[in-house]
Amino acid sequence: MVRRAALLILAFANVAHGLVAKPIEVEVSNYPLFYFAGRLATDSFEVEFRIPEGIDPAFWNPTDQDLRAFQKADVILLSGATFEKWMKTVTLPRTSILDTSKEFSDQYLKSGEEVHRHGSGVAHSHEGTAIVTWLDMSLAAEQAEAIAERFAEEVPADEGAIYGNLEKLKEDLIDLDTRFKAVGRAWNNRSVILASHSIYHYMAEAYGFAIESLAWEWEQSLSSTELQEAERLIAKHSSKWVICEEQPSKDNETKIESLGLNYLVVASSSNRIRGHDWLEIMQRNASNLELILE
Repeated sequence: MVRRAALLILAFANVAHGLVAKPIEVEVSNYPLFYFAGRLATDSFEVEFRIPEGIDPAFWNPTDQDLRAFQKADVILLSGATFEKWMKTVTLPRTSILDTSKEFSDQYLKSGEEVHRHGSGVAHSHEGTAIVTWLDMSLAAEQAEAIAERFAEEVPADEGAIYGNLEKLKEDLIDLDTRFKAVGRAWNNRSVILASHSIYHYMAEAYGFAIESLAWEWEQSLSSTELQEAERLIAKHSSKWVICEEQPSKDNETKIESLGLNYLVVASSSNRIRGHDWLEIMQRNASNLELILE
């Protein structure tokens, strides 16, 4: 309350003296947060997302230049739920940090997966806390609300515009939530759906899908070991579908079809996908999920 009052006094003082305040500098740790912040921000904010395309933000290693930008930012938006592995080795101003999932930390889910590697990236595991919270649209809305609240604290004069932007964003998230729920109800757990990676925990929990995860490497041809594990799960669950994080190569597409599986793409979109914004990607995810009902 004291912080909010001080910010309000400062905002009105600047207006009274004809001062033009510098933009509030915002650094974000993944693309969903960048999209939410961009939808919510007014001209009083400058939102930056500095992780290159093709890099998994959860396992990104910031450069010294990146760290300097984060350290001088007014606001640092984190996804939380142990998403930012790089945070273990850096020091950032605590007052600048907003953990956007902290308020629903009691809803965090557990993940478990063997160590693997994406192409030439760092070997890692998704074991521990599941990190892709925003594939549950209700949790995505809570993360957006946390950002809106912090932005309104930073620039009280923009509170009306910020919360107006939030309502528009939440309308889009509610539409997505409705579509995902409709697929889940209609599917009614006809069979276990396989998944290429261990990233769909929150989506499965929110929309009623039974999902069992594989650990496929898209940058190379699926190995005999990976195919044998898929065959084991198909035999166990009579699975007909596999959810893929991205479009498989022609070679892997052929191998998937040889297993007797249909596939669909549900992108996590933790980083940018060229030519599409986050909302477009989620809308495409919903359309792809609807294919299992045909």
